[in-house]
Parts: sequence; C-alpha cells; structure tokens
Amino acid sequence: MKTMPRIKIGNLPTKIHRLDRLTEMFDGPQLYIKRDDKKRIAFGVNKVRQLEFLMADAVNNGAELIITSGNLQSNHIRQTVSTAARFGLKPVVVITEAESKIPEDCYLFKESYRTEMYLINVTNEDSVQKIANICDEKVQEIKKYYENKGMKACIIPRKIEGTPTGVCDLLEISKQIKQKKLNINYIVKAVDSANAYSAFLLANKLFKTGLRSIGISVSNEAEKDRWQVFKQFDEAKKHLGLDIEIKEEEIQIFNSIGYNCVLPNEPGVHAIKLLADKEAIFLDHYHTGKAMAGLFNLIKKGYFQKDDGVLFLHPGELPALFAQENNLL
Repeated sequence: MKTMPRIKIGNLPTKIHRLDRLTEMFDGPQLYIKRDDKKRIAFGVNKVRQLEFLMADAVNNGAELIITSGNLQSNHIRQTVSTAARFGLKPVVVITEAESKIPEDCYLFKESYRTEMYLINVTNEDSVQKIANICDEKVQEIKKYYENKGMKACIIPRKIEGTPTGVCDLLEISKQIKQKKLNINYIVKAVDSANAYSAFLLANKLFKTGLRSIGISVSNEAEKDRWQVFKQFDEAKKHLGLDIEIKEEEIQIFNSIGYNCVLPNEPGVHAIKLLADKEAIFLDHYHTGKAMAGLFNLIKKGYFQKDDGVLFLHPGELPALFAQENNLL
C-alpha cells in the first residue's frame, strides 16, 4: 500500500469515544463508537479512505471528469462527486431509482457541484445484478461520448473492491486502541455488500490484531453475506499472493431485523431514537440504525460479557435520513 498513489481527503484519524449512558443502560458490555461521520468531506462517510487511492489514480492519469453510479441516496455518489469537485474534475453520475423523476431534494446536490445527472428507472423487483448491468452499460456510453469529444474520463465503480479500505480502517482503529489503551476486543459494523467486511477480515487476519469482527446484515440474509465473504476472502488472498486461511466459523455475521436496505423499520428507528436520546448521536435509517439494532439484539441475548469492549463503526450516511421524514414518523 505504501507504493500506491494516495491523496489526503478525509480528516483522519476519526475519533473513538465511549458511549457512557448506553453502557450504563445495558449494564455492559463497554460500548464505544468510531465517528467516521465526523469527516470533513460532504457529511463524512467511510468511502473517503478508498477515494484517497482512486482519486489519486484519476488525477495522476490526467482525468478531466469522473463518472460513477448508485441509487438516489448513495453515500458513494455523494462522496465521489464532492471529492471530484474538490479536485476540479467534472462529476457525472448515473442514478438508479424506482421513480419517474429526480426528487426535489436532489437538486441542491446537483447545483452545488454542477453535477451532470442521468436517471435510470428501475423497479423493486429488479435484481442487484440487473441494475448493475444497466448502470455499467450507461456509464460506458457516457465515457465513450466524452472521449469522442477529446476529454479523458475516469470511471469510479458502483461497487469497489474493499482491500485497501479494509486495511486502512483496521490499522487506524488498531493504532488508536493501542495509543489510548482501550479495552476493545470486538468491532461491529453494518454489512451491505460483503466487500468491506471481507477486506476488514482479511486485514485483521494478516496483521493479527486479536480484534473480533462482527457484521450485521442490513440488506441480505446473513447466510448469503457469509458465503459472499468466504468467496471474496479467497479471491483477495490469491490476488495478493497471501498464504492465509480462514475458517467458516470465523465469519461472524448476524441478521438484523428486516432486510430492505432502503426503507426504515421499527427496530432500526428505535435504535436511532435511543442513541440520539442517550448520546446525542444520530444514525441513518438503512445502514447504521439497523446495524445498531442488531448489536442491541446481541447484547440482550447475552452474546458479550459485561467487561467486553465493543466498538461500533459509524460510517456517516446521515443525509439520507432526512429524505425519509414521513416514513420515520
């Protein structure tokens, strides 16, 4: 990783602090939170670490515009567009949404960064792979259009392989734990795509931190995510030439309550309210709220000991919360 081009984007490292009132309410375990929502780029999110590598590559190769895709409230899109604007690159995005037009809450985002937007209507019945294929086709069409005009375009994929990000995340956390002498032995994070968790697990295994990684599935059945992680871990270690193995029981991924990643559900909303009330910290409705609800469920089932230290990763993702006001109410 030291040989890979990288540019500084985020305000790193982000803080870790103890959730005193929540810990007291549950009477253990000792709860901590990693505040990736406090990064300085567009409301903060953990996409910044991977963009530090991807944007360095784009800038070094003379890109004039960045093309990416995602759904309407995609944190990946928000962070990519914001970072592109910061480095003077034209942002072009392909948005997939089950709507006939771009809603009003997207126009501020569009005008602030002078973003060129293309909307592709999809249905809730369309598979993830079908949506990805439609997006890829449109992205390639846009790239060809601009290249024919003599402009150099760089594509930032909708789903990004997570190895550099997983390594950066883990090393930053591990260093903070040692420096602050924190008694943390579990790390809990939301699992949407299995990329980030598998990368995190790979880095954890490689650097022998002793930290136990727990994932909470927020958009798939946990069993499906576990299978994807096992597959991606195997592919990554072969790609990197690493002689390490992982056992199936080491992949600790648990179901949240409800798997629709886009819409809020009752346990997730309860978790959002509880953290806001106890710690003055907000979560989002489709990733962190559901992941926190999954953590609460594990605590109630006695998964942790009272003196265990549990660190919850808060990647940000808050702007999408305000687009769901009516559903939340």
